[in-house]
Amino acid sequence: MKRFCVAVVLLTSLGIVLPAQQSALDRPAADVSVPVPLWLGDMPFIASKIAEAAQAPLGFQAAPRLPSGTEKRDSRSLSGMTVRQVFDLLVSLDPRYRWQELNGVAVFRPVAAWTDENDILNRKIGPVDLESVTPQQAVRSLTSLLVGYPIRATDTVDVKEQPSGRIFSVHSGGGRLIDVLNAVVKANGELMWHVGPDPREPNRIRVMLEGFDGMGVGSAWTAPR
Repeated sequence: MKRFCVAVVLLTSLGIVLPAQQSALDRPAADVSVPVPLWLGDMPFIASKIAEAAQAPLGFQAAPRLPSGTEKRDSRSLSGMTVRQVFDLLVSLDPRYRWQELNGVAVFRPVAAWTDENDILNRKIGPVDLESVTPQQAVRSLTSLLVGYPIRATDTVDVKEQPSGRIFSVHSGGGRLIDVLNAVVKANGELMWHVGPDPREPNRIRVMLEGFDGMGVGSAWTAPR
């Protein structure tokens, strides 16, 4: 340890800047191709798969689903691109969305949602103290804060199977739901969050935590009118 500290001091005194830990968004993206043009339901799936392959924390707020197109499509290779460059490409192909990096989490949202004070992710929630919880328990707790009543285990919708079995803790003084969701996926380290209309009941909102292994768990409730 002493030798390491001396080396750091020496490099600093010589004006040599040590490289910071590389962001997951600057890692090479999976060497795959994406369909062009994107159809309107492609974005969530493709962004999630790119993030999953790079182990990059992701949040995705879905726009309402629309019918897929019928036009002939080509493919575009992602070879040689970083995850960040792929995400820039995706929003250029589907301009309904804009993405930003928020505290190390890549977040995709419909363009208008970023500035809509009434959007669900901009809603303020109270303090969050999650100690040694599973993703399923975290989903129930966050949903309870949003709807104002306890969410039972039977109200939780399992998607595929349980995601990452890693137990984790999150302590937050509250704030916007989007910030708390970001804190959750960063604390666990193996999750992505998804928020959007329930595909089976469009008048319901679904919050889901999905693991890098493709497993997920979520909860849904009727959206306020």
